Amino acid sequence: MSVIAFLPCRSGSTRIKNKNIKTFAGYNLGLFEIKISQLINSKNISRIIVSTDVCEVLEYLDKFNHKKIEIDERPKKYCLDTTTTDELIGYASTILPRDTILWTHVTSPFVNSSDYDSMIKKYLNRESNIYDSLMTVKEIKSFIWDLKNPYNYSRKKIKWPFTQNIKSLYEINNGGFIAHRDIYEKYHDRIGTDPEYYILDSIRSIDIDTPEQFDFADKIFKTIMHA
Repeated sequence: MSVIAFLPCRSGSTRIKNKNIKTFAGYNLGLFEIKISQLINSKNISRIIVSTDVCEVLEYLDKFNHKKIEIDERPKKYCLDTTTTDELIGYASTILPRDTILWTHVTSPFVNSSDYDSMIKKYLNRESNIYDSLMTVKEIKSFIWDLKNPYNYSRKKIKWPFTQNIKSLYEINNGGFIAHRDIYEKYHDRIGTDPEYYILDSIRSIDIDTPEQFDFADKIFKTIMHA
């Protein structure tokens, strides 16, 4: 069984100008070009719905004309800096087919085809009576404090325990969210109430949001490409 990928890609960016299509690691359309290739090469993805208002992306996909790709020219009101993820999820619910959906982002360039196939396989083989969806996360086993005290360990017995004995926390990294469209309608969300975690390492968890992250990821990606 395969799934349908949903890839939102809007114009504009507050922190990084044209972040989604800015030249990255030698790719002219940068993060978008990398991500669309990764999705196409995933064996378990049958269709890719690209939801975008970016002229360069529309032109690229028109010339590319790949059989897996379907274009959604997203209305401008859902492409604003003020558009919330909740609003985009609501919009996506109106255009997505009634099928299993993998929602992902171009800003996760280190999540590749093999990762998508693996997370899809894990979702399809999950215990459906326990987990209703799946999302990628980064496991954190560090000394985390709030403003006054440790958050994920106690200093009553030992002030500095071994990190492996610290309670794990999980950071959502936006690499992928998998759920049936019924979940979107029921919970107005891209995950349900009981998502299974798919843990990614530190590199694959990189989600580009700042200029520093963009430059850092660019250097790492070039290194990996030439390794």
